[in-house]
Amino acid sequence: MLILRQPGREATTNAQLILNSVQFFTFGLIVFGIIGFIRGWHREIVSMGFILATVLFLYVGGANGLASFFLQRVPLGINFLSGGVVGPKTLPPAPSSNQVLAVALITLLAAIFIGFLVGGSAFKKVAGTPSERVLGIIPGLVEGFAIVVYIGHLFASNPQITFGTSTPNPSNLGNGIIVIFLIAIAALIIGLVATRFGRKKSDEKK
Repeated sequence: MLILRQPGREATTNAQLILNSVQFFTFGLIVFGIIGFIRGWHREIVSMGFILATVLFLYVGGANGLASFFLQRVPLGINFLSGGVVGPKTLPPAPSSNQVLAVALITLLAAIFIGFLVGGSAFKKVAGTPSERVLGIIPGLVEGFAIVVYIGHLFASNPQITFGTSTPNPSNLGNGIIVIFLIAIAALIIGLVATRFGRKKSDEKK
């Protein structure tokens, strides 16, 4: 069970999500695998690029930089541009862990949305042949794996979030990130080979 605890508050205010870590992991893979099948290989490869790049950026500490920019630099910049009328006159305090967590989740959701939007715009036609739909499952699973592993990393590294079951080991999650990119490269190679083979087969029929 995932439990969100706010410091200095009683347990009655905790928000609980009745999903253990294994169920959450399985659910994420199934959902994104189905999405990959529906959208097809070409669209899902584009989405995978956006999502994996964002996960890597956030994993190496990008959320801290984004939170500092939007919650410190932007308000100070607004104060400067308004001549001191609006915004703080001094640099606001560093973002809290909850604020960094919120920025990380918002950034991840934005990457998913933009990736799906760009993939759909680049390949407006329907997903294509059944083989292209089946191949779409591979990048879909990679996306789901990346997202679930990164969320697990947030839970493991943020003191305000704990698991009702055992907390994932951060070092194992780091290894999972490496596995994601190896799988992504393999998925890309498989898709390119399958696409090339399909084109040759269609040319032979002509």
